[in-house]
Amino acid sequence: MNYTNNRSAGSGRISLFSPLLLLLLAATTLRAADPYTKTIDRTFAAVPVVIFAQDNGHLEVRPATDGQIRFVAHISIDASEEADARRFLERMDLRATASSTLLQLRLDLNRVTSWKTTGNRSEVKFADGERIRGVRNFDVRAVLYVPPTRSLELAMRFSDVAIDHQVDLTDLRLELNNTKLYGGAVGGNLHVNALFGSIQLVSAAGSITGEMTNNRLELRRGGGDLRLNTRFSELELGPMRNVDLVSTNDKVAIDTVRGHLQLNERFGRYRLGTTGRADITSTNGDYTVERGGDYTVNGRFTNITFGEATSLVLEGNANCTYRADRLGEVRGQGSFTDVRVDELTGSADLRLTNGELQVDRLAPSFTGIRVEGSFFDVDLRLADAVPFRARAKLTFGKVEVPDGMTVRVDEERNSQIEKYYLTKNATEASPLIEVSGSNASLRIR
Repeated sequence: MNYTNNRSAGSGRISLFSPLLLLLLAATTLRAADPYTKTIDRTFAAVPVVIFAQDNGHLEVRPATDGQIRFVAHISIDASEEADARRFLERMDLRATASSTLLQLRLDLNRVTSWKTTGNRSEVKFADGERIRGVRNFDVRAVLYVPPTRSLELAMRFSDVAIDHQVDLTDLRLELNNTKLYGGAVGGNLHVNALFGSIQLVSAAGSITGEMTNNRLELRRGGGDLRLNTRFSELELGPMRNVDLVSTNDKVAIDTVRGHLQLNERFGRYRLGTTGRADITSTNGDYTVERGGDYTVNGRFTNITFGEATSLVLEGNANCTYRADRLGEVRGQGSFTDVRVDELTGSADLRLTNGELQVDRLAPSFTGIRVEGSFFDVDLRLADAVPFRARAKLTFGKVEVPDGMTVRVDEERNSQIEKYYLTKNATEASPLIEVSGSNASLRIR
C-alpha cells in the first residue's frame, strides 16, 4: 500500500548565523505539518441493490458513466509520530461483499473499539489491543459512482452527503446519525431512520417511511404516502397522498394532503395547506389549516385555526380553541373548549361544559344550531342573518335577543327560563337555534 507524506526538508548551505536561517526556522516552527494521505479506488460490477456505510467525512454520489460501480476515497490524517499515521492508514480500508444482486461496501477502521477525542487530538483503540495516540485532522473525501440502481442504502455517521441530481434511483434507504444529506429525485420509496441532522431532497415519488429524532426533512415534491414517527424534528413537505404521523415536539408544514391525514401528536406546531379527511389526536398542539375537509379531533390544550373546513367533529376535547373563517358544520363535545366561527354554512350540534360557541354570520345554507350542557355561552352576532327561530330552556341561565324578534314563549319560574323567538320573516319551518342546560347563556345581537 502506498502512502504519501508531503512533509519536506529544505536543503542548501546557509551560514550558521544567517538571518535567512532564523526566518526559515521560525516559519518551520509555526507551519502546521502536512498530513499523510491514502487513496482507495475500486470498481465493481453493477447490481440492483447497493449498500454503503461510512463514519466521518464527506460523500458524493454521482452517476456512473461506464455502467459500473466505482468507489474513490481520499483519506488524510496527521499524527504526532509518522509511525502512528501509517498504522492508522493501514487499518483504514474499504470492505466489500458482493453477489449477483447485492453489493455491500463499508469504509472504516478495521475492528476499532473506541475513539476518544480531546481538543484536536484523538486516541483510537482496536480490538486487538493496539492504541494509536495523537491522531488529528482526520478527513475523508469519497465519491460513489452508481449506474441506474433499484435500491441505494446509505448508513452514515457524522458525515455530509450530496447525491447528484442526475443519479437514477428507484428506492433510497437512509440510516443517518449526525449527518446532513442533500439530493435530487427519488423515483420510488424513501425510508429514513435519522438522528441529529438534516435531509433535503427535491422529490420522492413513492412512500416515505421511518423514524426521525432531532432532524429536519425537506421535500419539495411528494406524491405518495408518508408514515413517520418523529421527535423534536422539522418537516417541510410538498403535496402528499396520505399522511400518518406520530409526532412529539415537532414543527410540520405540509402543502397538500389529497387523501387521509392522521396525526397523533404532542406539543407540535403544524401548518397545513389543503387537506381532505383528517383524524387528529393532539395534546398541546397548535394548527393552522388553510382549507380542510372533514376533521375529527380528540384534543387536549390544542388550538386549531381553519381558513375553511367542511366539518369539525370534537371527540372528548378539553381546554381547546377552534377558529374558522368558514365552516360547514361542527358537532361533538368538549370541556373548557371554545368554538369561534366567522361564517357557519351548515349546522352546529355541541355538548359543552365550561365552553363557548361564537358565530358571526349565518350563510343561506344554514340549517340549525343546538347546544346543551352546563357553564357555557352561545354568542351569535348575526347582523343581516337569514331567518331563523331561537329556543332556550335553561336553569340559572340568561337570554339576550335584539329588539324586533317575535316572542312566542317568554317564561321564567324561579331558576327556570324558557323562551322562544322568531326573527323577521321566519316561519315554523325556519332553521332552529336551540340552547338547553344549566348555568348557561344565549346572546343574539
